[in-house]
Amino acid sequence: MFAKMEIRKKIVLSYTLVFGFLLVAIALASMYDIEREQMRLVEMQLTAYSDKLKSEIMRQIYEGTFPDQHKLFEIKGEGLIDPQFKIVDDKLNTAVQYKKLLSSFSAEQIKTLLKEKWIGIGKESSSYYCNIIPVELGTPKKYYVITSASLAGYKRQVHFHFFFFLIAVPLALFLATAAAYYISRISFKPITRMIDTAKQISAKDLHKRIEVSEAKDEIRELGETLNGMIERLESSFESQKRFIADASHEIKTPLTIIHANLELIQEKISDQETLHEIDQIIKEVDRLNNLSNSLLKLAKLEAGNVILKVKMIRLDEIILEVVQSFQKISSEKQLSWNLQVDEPIEITADEELLKSVFSNVIDNAVKYSFPNTTVQISIKKLKTEITVKIVDKGIIIEQEEIDHIFKRFYRSNEIRGQIQGSGLGLSIAENIIKLHKGIMILRSEKDKQTEVEITLPIKLPI
Repeated sequence: MFAKMEIRKKIVLSYTLVFGFLLVAIALASMYDIEREQMRLVEMQLTAYSDKLKSEIMRQIYEGTFPDQHKLFEIKGEGLIDPQFKIVDDKLNTAVQYKKLLSSFSAEQIKTLLKEKWIGIGKESSSYYCNIIPVELGTPKKYYVITSASLAGYKRQVHFHFFFFLIAVPLALFLATAAAYYISRISFKPITRMIDTAKQISAKDLHKRIEVSEAKDEIRELGETLNGMIERLESSFESQKRFIADASHEIKTPLTIIHANLELIQEKISDQETLHEIDQIIKEVDRLNNLSNSLLKLAKLEAGNVILKVKMIRLDEIILEVVQSFQKISSEKQLSWNLQVDEPIEITADEELLKSVFSNVIDNAVKYSFPNTTVQISIKKLKTEITVKIVDKGIIIEQEEIDHIFKRFYRSNEIRGQIQGSGLGLSIAENIIKLHKGIMILRSEKDKQTEVEITLPIKLPI
């Protein structure tokens, strides 16, 4: 899935994952430090409270007033929540107790506290934190001061920072991702423009160039490299078009001379076998002449050298005229025609060029139809355009070949070598339709039929 993503999305996703990992790591490390710091603060405050009590106890013992509970109770635990204390002698008997929490403090807990110095007590293991310090009097008699304080403040601080990171980390990650997406979008904008321009460039439209940024970076270098490649392609295509046009033009004259001389020879020969052979040669010369004309027409169309002679025409009459020109050939194959026209169809277009289009398409329909089938032609008028559908039941074009069918010299594998043709007819037809701002689509369904659909605007600017 990651491999199929766009590069921009890969960069944003990678940045988000790395940044998110770092944020979580920083948050966890910060929480650990905060917990330690808060606990250290509680320990310092509790130790200070214990030291104050110890000092007061020693003063009272020296003055002989111990235990003066009133004085002991007046000592405040600065910064502590619910501070409490309990004073026990060396036999762990209670001498003084402030508040009730430590009243149930057992001898075993005191022994544990003496060993560990710090323990947690209460309903939860860390609800209260306890400390113990000895009061040395320089005599066998010894006292211990046990102090405790609530960890509510500690928990509050920890919870506050936990929820802070719980909100801050996703928010920071979202903002960082949005910033990364925006920066990547800005950074990839020149590449996006290159892609858009490259999509518009085709063999018929090589004059366009990719916009190159002023910054001297890799994107500029890529744009200049692509422009250089397009220039070389344009030069090659122009040379090819000029060669085809020149060759077609140069071939046309000798072919005309050959055709005329062959007809003169035919008039002087009476041998039927020789006449038949000459007739075959004339047909091949005519085929070469048609190919030359087609190449010349295609070269002009692709070079944009064709000027439309636009006028109001009856499209239904033009198609009917083309159909009638194929009556002899269709009769030989026993083909029938089904022409569906709801009303007279008038459009603005170049009459001769459209005749060429429908001649090519109908010629294909006749050539590739099976005998004893029907060629259907329907013309429909819509609001701003007309649609012509020409359907034949014959040789099917495979789906993978349809994408190439409008390329010049391309012929389907099913008909190559079986039926004569140059592979230029549909290419010429498509170029003429595009020149009229129309669309030409070919569909072929296995075991069914082949359909050519041509859509043309009703009004073409004159």
